[in-house]
Amino acid sequence: MLLDTDREEIKKMIREGVTEAIAESKKEIQDGVKDAIVGVKNEQRLTKEQIMAVKNRAERQKLIQQNMDLF
Repeated sequence: MLLDTDREEIKKMIREGVTEAIAESKKEIQDGVKDAIVGVKNEQRLTKEQIMAVKNRAERQKLIQQNMDLF
């Protein structure tokens, strides 16, 4: 059985892990979104590879839906 102090320590470790993971992924997510936005601004058609390289899942799915003919 876990003690309350153990539970609190586990919660703290999970929060720290999630925060660290988000911080490490932030640049990759921003780069993926920037690449997609630059392609749209330059009116260049994105390739399937560029779309799949977008790290942000929601943004990638949006781009896939907008470019279904590539898939």
